[in-house]
Order: sequence, then structure tokens, then C-alpha cells
Amino acid sequence: MVDRILNHVATVTTSKIMRVYNKSELFERRKQVMHDWAVMIEREAAARAERLRSGAALQLEMALLA
Repeated sequence: MVDRILNHVATVTTSKIMRVYNKSELFERRKQVMHDWAVMIEREAAARAERLRSGAALQLEMALLA
């Protein structure tokens, strides 16, 4: 399914017409999957940023207490 969503072409599919058809065949599903992927990446980036902020705050607190 991932190959179809990313429009990877099987080696037996050499027709340019088939490639265009395959690209549009799952358009709505591809849109949803790409949206879900973006949401996941944004969530992970926010979590990583929060961990970095928390770590920096902890290091500053430790330095002030030392």
C-alpha cells in the first residue's frame, strides 16, 4: 500500500499512461495518509522540542543550585 501511495512504479509497469492512472487512482487515500504523516511528524517535533526545553531548564536549575 505504501508503494501505491508514494506512486512507486513496479518494473512491469512501464506505460506512461498507466503511471498517470496509478497516481490518480488512490488520490483521496494518499491525501489522508500524507495528512496523518504530517500530524505525526508535527507531534514528534513538538515532543522533542519540549524534551530539549525541559533538559535545558533542568541544566540551568542544576547550575544555579551548584
